[in-house]
Amino acid sequence: MKIAVTSASGQLGAAIANVLITAIGKDQVVGIASTPEKAKHLGIENRRGNYNSRADFDTALGT
Repeated sequence: MKIAVTSASGQLGAAIANVLITAIGKDQVVGIASTPEKAKHLGIENRRGNYNSRADFDTALGT
């Protein structure tokens, strides 16, 4: 099971992602961000997701 962290490019989202990476491993954490390139430093899979677009989140979460 993968866990998606929203706002992974922000301070709080990145901090949560780092805790999860340590706890369960990089392959189990997915970052969701409106600008996924800004979350690249986390070393995890990052997907585009914008709170203003339901379609973005549906795509990011594979639903």
